[in-house]
Amino acid sequence: MLRFLEEHGRFRRVMERVNRVLMGGASDPRARVQAAMLATAIAGAVIHPLVAGPRRREPSFRPPEAGAEAAPAPLTTDGRSTT
Repeated sequence: MLRFLEEHGRFRRVMERVNRVLMGGASDPRARVQAAMLATAIAGAVIHPLVAGPRRREPSFRPPEAGAEAAPAPLTTDGRSTT
């Protein structure tokens, strides 16, 4: 599966864009770990039974609002928090 995703151009381009948004311009190890954790949380939350709607196609919450409290503050390029 990993090989397939690494070779899939469209998936790579989307993930590059997602990572840029999540990392906020930072590229240090801390920013990469935070981005990976948040991306994993998003991917897991959208399929988790606790948040699936009655028809399992409609989430029972709105992710941007529900996840706002859990999201780490973006970092500046020198690694400082923006908040």
